[in-house]
Amino acid sequence: ITKDIRESAKVAQELGVGIEISRIPDFSNIDTNIDNIIKELKNSLLNFNVERTLHAMFFDLSIASQDAAIREISKKRHRQSLKVAKEIGAETIVFQSGFKGMKHKVSQEKFKNKSIIFWKEFAKELEDLNITAVIENVLEITPDFILDIIKNVNSPYIKASIDTGHANLVSHIE
Repeated sequence: ITKDIRESAKVAQELGVGIEISRIPDFSNIDTNIDNIIKELKNSLLNFNVERTLHAMFFDLSIASQDAAIREISKKRHRQSLKVAKEIGAETIVFQSGFKGMKHKVSQEKFKNKSIIFWKEFAKELEDLNITAVIENVLEITPDFILDIIKNVNSPYIKASIDTGHANLVSHIE
């Protein structure tokens, strides 16, 4: 991974564009290995002056889960991702919305309301670090879910990101 990131950063610098690190390497050992992961990423980007974006961890996470234990580990992973972003000098961090495509309106509202509570709290941490989070669509058919979160949180540190690949996966366009 280190070699790939170095090569990507070199190309980005030559083109005058930024780089998104789309995966935190070896995140399966994040609790015991976070300092080494940060060191590896920092070393990979050491000689490159490019804008950096980090894609936060997203596997098996749900900040708005009905299960409090899942919510807590999800919050922990979001904070760990934020720590990595800070340490590598990322200005932006991408978080997936966590929306699971549920069709039941009451479930959607509960999920959205819990998401808003999380993002209002998390916005303070983003502001302290001067890092912008963008909430990325995954299974949303319309932008309404993410837009409602952004409007209700009302922070300049929380914005939206459109992943066109995800959008095409759930699109009804033929």
